[in-house]
Amino acid sequence: MATEGTRIMEDINNGSIAINKSSYIRDFRVTISPIFEEILEVGARIRPLKASNSVIGWVRGPNMYERRLINSWYEDSISRIVAIMKIATSLDNTTIENLDIFEFKSLTRLISELIRADLTLYPYVSAYTTTSSSESLWAILKKRDIVDKKTIDMLDGKKIDIISTSEHTRLWYNLCSIRDRSKIRLDESYNAAMIASSMIGRKGASTLMSGLNKISKSLVPNIDEPWKEIVRVEIDKNFDDGWGHAHEDDSDEGLLREGQGMLDFDIHEQFMDKFYKQQMEEEQKRNEEIEDKVRSIEINSIEDSVSIMTEAELNRLQDINAQRRRDLAKRAVDSVVENIEKLENREQRIILGD
Repeated sequence: MATEGTRIMEDINNGSIAINKSSYIRDFRVTISPIFEEILEVGARIRPLKASNSVIGWVRGPNMYERRLINSWYEDSISRIVAIMKIATSLDNTTIENLDIFEFKSLTRLISELIRADLTLYPYVSAYTTTSSSESLWAILKKRDIVDKKTIDMLDGKKIDIISTSEHTRLWYNLCSIRDRSKIRLDESYNAAMIASSMIGRKGASTLMSGLNKISKSLVPNIDEPWKEIVRVEIDKNFDDGWGHAHEDDSDEGLLREGQGMLDFDIHEQFMDKFYKQQMEEEQKRNEEIEDKVRSIEINSIEDSVSIMTEAELNRLQDINAQRRRDLAKRAVDSVVENIEKLENREQRIILGD
């Protein structure tokens, strides 16, 4: 039976000590679903373009396919940036050409940030397809064809041009199509299993039905499993919590912190001391159990060994034992006499003043 110290070490090694991510995943899914709805329904995430706290237009992050097209259309970097600005904003050509250097750099930086923000969403597309939000959208959008070129009319009369469908939308369409076909195939397999069960019996088809039920559970919307594979919970680490963290912080400060913790007998040192004692106690118990087993084997072997002796052999053995007792008694008497003589000699030397 493992002690508390070994149990904690085993839990740490096999990774069973972990934060419960279910509530975090649900909150994350609720937060990210409207963002995907905007990308898929509108075609892009469009945000107000402000100057001196006034909205002067609209801006978005061009997707990967649009940037590839512009890179193939224009050779010099300035022309590419200007072309990106034309499709990324609702500004007209004259306004873009009249931007000063500060406005030009600020707008370029803003577009780059929007592009990066959209790219961070891409890994979550596969998990989003398993949500009820995605299935509701798919029921509407699957009847439409993917249109590369699109113009979005804003409420103030300005326009945003999209020259290619985003990578998010392309991947979502493909994954939803696969999910749709999987559901159809699952229904067909259920029908086949029901027919088979009528011929081979319910017990014979139980293995097939259990496999289909497992697949069916994976197609239920809003499950956590797809998100657990990609969502990572970042935990702020406190290096001054008494656990040393020498393996995570090998700087001079980290080594000093570890040394000071050893002197102060911090939590890490207490844990290791308790763990060491538990290991020693466990090893001692194990050795005692082994000794008990060996002792019981020896006793059993002595009890089990029986030798038959003749009367002459028995008398000779008794004579040997009697002689041993006499020798022991004689040695004891000689030792006493010798000690008495030593004491007498010591007393005489003391009297004579030696």
